[in-house]
Amino acid sequence: MRLSLEFRRQKAPPNLFGVFEHVIREHDLNNLMYAPLDVIWSPAGIVKPYLLFFAKENVSRVSIRGAEDPVDLGIEICSPFTKHLAWT
Repeated sequence: MRLSLEFRRQKAPPNLFGVFEHVIREHDLNNLMYAPLDVIWSPAGIVKPYLLFFAKENVSRVSIRGAEDPVDLGIEICSPFTKHLAWT
């Protein structure tokens, strides 16, 4: 039996989170957040990256609605079959 691509894709975020979390804790960089959290670029431009990082001085960008301004680092994970949608 072959694993579905969706299953393999779901393993990536926790692995990435672990790598980034280690570096962020080691250097006391502050806030790494895991999806879902809206990043609001405009009324029509809302995205939900898998991982988001906010430097200490930018944590105030996060409100009850989501991230109101650009995040310091946002990571999206695309599948081979939908990657063309991510770049449109």
